[in-house]
Amino acid sequence: MHQGLIELSLVEVGRDSRATRHRVAARTRLGGGLLQVVPVLHDLSFFKSEDIEAYPGTADVWLRDLPLAPKSKVHVRNILHVLYECAIRWELITGNPISRVRQGGTRRAEPEILSGLEFHALLSELQPGPFRVMVILAGCLGLSRSELTGLRWSDFDWDGATLTISRGMVNNHIGNPKTQARRKPVPLAPELIRGLQTWRGQTPYAADSDWVFASSYKRGALPYWPDSVLKRVIQPAAKRAGLVKAVGWHTFRHSYSCLLRANHTDMKVQQELLRHSNIATTMNIYTQAVSEQKRAAHGYVVEQLLAV
Repeated sequence: MHQGLIELSLVEVGRDSRATRHRVAARTRLGGGLLQVVPVLHDLSFFKSEDIEAYPGTADVWLRDLPLAPKSKVHVRNILHVLYECAIRWELITGNPISRVRQGGTRRAEPEILSGLEFHALLSELQPGPFRVMVILAGCLGLSRSELTGLRWSDFDWDGATLTISRGMVNNHIGNPKTQARRKPVPLAPELIRGLQTWRGQTPYAADSDWVFASSYKRGALPYWPDSVLKRVIQPAAKRAGLVKAVGWHTFRHSYSCLLRANHTDMKVQQELLRHSNIATTMNIYTQAVSEQKRAAHGYVVEQLLAV
């Protein structure tokens, strides 16, 4: 039967760098048919299946206190649910107590987006080099921070002018792209190709197998740490540029989505460029109508309704 320790990892959950790796482990003990779930985050509290079944609020309280975004808590809750489903199949327990645990995934606040002028202002405060290129790729391709740091030069097809995301890098751990859709090639504009080739000519780590943003501090063995780059380089540059918005790596992806919408890009094309598996994600989560668009649409309806 299934003995020992079964461990799953949820990587890249939450923007807080201190809480970007959480482990949920299921320990089975055949003698009493006991399943213990050990959430490892700041403490080693043990959840017994019979305790959660009797008091489902135990897991609710634990989830509530995690320093994560609501959507990340949903992911943690779902992993726990899968673990208990495995225990049911192995006949260790008879029911899934996590089924009664509720966790909403509503955003705490709308994400910040940058206009074209704000993006230019930020770039003007960044010196030529790897960090400026990182911001350009994040803004012009909508790459996530894990995709940025996981780039190797072999991922680029210079003749076909495309980029294929083959991996992600989180806390120096290499993983697969988030979904199969994230693996789809994205086009590279000539300006991006020129900028990338300029950077490749400057970095000492230019082999196909090298990281595009290989850290000089690690002698090219690892890419730059994205949270450190954000806090030490990009956010101070945003402040110097006079931006009052909270700029994070995902700001660039949301801004890319909103600019696609502002340019009246076909929704299916938006989905392909953002590499979303579900078009509803593109429509309902990433894309926001900018104020000018909303004002123009509102004015058009008023004109239609009140036209004499």
